[in-house]
Amino acid sequence: MSLSYGHIGDLGDALVSLASVQALGGGIYYAIDKQNCRPFTDRMPMLSRLFKAQDYIEDFLPYEGQKIDHDFSTFRNAGHPYGVQLARLHANWVGANPDLNASWLSAPPASHTTRSIVVSRTGRYRNPYFPWKELVNAFGKHMLFIGLTEEYIHFCSEFGYVDRLPVNDLYDVAVAIAGSEMLIA
Repeated sequence: MSLSYGHIGDLGDALVSLASVQALGGGIYYAIDKQNCRPFTDRMPMLSRLFKAQDYIEDFLPYEGQKIDHDFSTFRNAGHPYGVQLARLHANWVGANPDLNASWLSAPPASHTTRSIVVSRTGRYRNPYFPWKELVNAFGKHMLFIGLTEEYIHFCSEFGYVDRLPVNDLYDVAVAIAGSEMLIA
């Protein structure tokens, strides 16, 4: 019998929960929509290929009443103490002990990002002191931006032009990062 996992939340929350899923032995991952807010199942296509590419994930399915052995969907009920990584919060919630220094997410390297610097700057987390302008001036011809159209437009208008790498889902993002020289996010 395999273990099963459930999660609702941001895509990033689901990704970091994989460290615990791997530590617990893997299994089937269900996208839960318990609270019917920002339905996670609507965002499953962004994660599906990446989750299924992990050797410890048997399948990635929408939740339809299946038995869940480890439910990440309420991990935020434990709070978020300052300085504690999300992956550690997930692990504590489900009783896992992952080695967060070890690899828990894998993707084959893309050949089209070799010798490139993949960059991303979201609208959500921004450090006003980060030297983006200087980096673009020095390395812009080697940079590939990954992100939403609005993020890309804002990045280029604020720091200078860099090429944009179109992606279909987070598998494409992982493959691009795996093949690159560096990620700056």
